[in-house]
Amino acid sequence: MFGTSPTTEVVRSLEVAVKLRTVREDPRFAEQCRELKLDIRRLDEVLLGATFAVARRPDYFPRIPETDLRVIVTGKFRELPPLLIFYRLARADEYVDLVGIERWSADPDDPVA
Repeated sequence: MFGTSPTTEVVRSLEVAVKLRTVREDPRFAEQCRELKLDIRRLDEVLLGATFAVARRPDYFPRIPETDLRVIVTGKFRELPPLLIFYRLARADEYVDLVGIERWSADPDDPVA
C-alpha cells in the first residue's frame, strides 16, 4: 500500500535528470533593466523564459570569446525589442549570475548575429 508506484519512480528519475541552478541578479543588471525603460510586465515575461532556460542548461548559450560570460539573444517579443542578456556561471556551476542586459539590433558584422 505504501510502496512506490511506477509514476513515483518516473518523477524521481526526472528530478535527478533536471538540475536547476539558482539564478541571481547582479545589482547592475537590475539597474540596466530599469534604464531600458521597457514595459516591465513584458520584460518580466522575457526574463522568466531566459532564466528558466539558463537554470536548466547554462552551457547551452554561446560563450563570449576571452571572457567567462555567456549571452542569450532574445527575439522581438510583442512591443519589446530583441535583447542581449549576459550571464556567468558561478561557484562550481551551482549559480547563474545575470550581469548585464541591453537592446540588440541585428548587425550583420556582429559575431552574435
